Amino acid sequence: MAFEYDCERHSLSAGRSSTIVMSSKHASSNSFIMARMKLMSVISFALIVLTTGQSAHAEKLGAERPASSIVSLAPSNTELVYSLGAEDKLVGISSYCTYPPETKSKPKVGSFVSINWERLAKLKPDVVLLVQGQESLSFQLKKHQVRSVVLNNKSLDDISRNLILLGSVCGKSERAEKLATSFQNSIARLKETLKNEPRRKVFFCVWPKPIVTVGGDSFLNDVITTCGGTNIAADIKSGYPKFSPEKLIASQPDLLVMPFESRSSSLKTTPPWSLMTAVKENRVYHLPDREHDYLSRPTLQIFEGLYEFARRLHPERQIELRSWFDKSQTKFTVAKQTPMVRKPQN
Repeated sequence: MAFEYDCERHSLSAGRSSTIVMSSKHASSNSFIMARMKLMSVISFALIVLTTGQSAHAEKLGAERPASSIVSLAPSNTELVYSLGAEDKLVGISSYCTYPPETKSKPKVGSFVSINWERLAKLKPDVVLLVQGQESLSFQLKKHQVRSVVLNNKSLDDISRNLILLGSVCGKSERAEKLATSFQNSIARLKETLKNEPRRKVFFCVWPKPIVTVGGDSFLNDVITTCGGTNIAADIKSGYPKFSPEKLIASQPDLLVMPFESRSSSLKTTPPWSLMTAVKENRVYHLPDREHDYLSRPTLQIFEGLYEFARRLHPERQIELRSWFDKSQTKFTVAKQTPMVRKPQN
């Protein structure tokens, strides 16, 4: 909302994808409620980013000489570096990088939207990793003659691409290739599992007042499609557009996805939600709190989010989806002994 995780939630989600960057989530960015909306407009997710020139430059950098010291200012990039086993090269991170737990020992060099220049100067990194929504930081770094790489988080495919790119930058290309291939195979199996299921209509509410959703140009639109759904706002090409109550009522989605913050509100008595058949029939999926919302993270933790979402969209395929998830989660680990994904909710 790819938020990083809220921030990247896009980016995230970098949040909910580039990554959706809405608030500054896991950073994903700032105070999680009002900041979520403010940051979304400033960052717009996540995420889920990579311009053609930056991508080519990063690949060239990796090919010529892998970086020996790296700073990551986006949670999703930090997770992927750990996934590659290159955490020893990570000399600094942002204050929003909290996963895996080992990140606690890493120096904090800034937030999702700012840099501590004094600390950065002392660390002298070979490269600074950023995500979509942090282009202003990339510009500032260029002025200070510091290399930066901006990663794209607008689709699930970007996760495997980012692994390959970071593998080149970190000198971990072999592991990156293996992880990227496993990731792509797992996503392909999910699509195969759901290919004959009805394409149910989904409305993904990023924020309830004013109503903000995910458009066709977003990480979460790809998530909805991959999980066998149809985003009723896909025809809106912006990432996170406002959506009129009248259009929402007319659309009558099969599944309504709501942010964690809306759990305390009474949808059944509050228009336009009270006029939705999905609400009356309890076809509403409230996302977990930001620390456990894996759907918007453009990292290998996305599998848990995909599973939780897909089983609500296609409850008739619970057994097959659980089998897919169990096989997928065994393939990925972060750092040394830290599981990449946790046991899903029942």
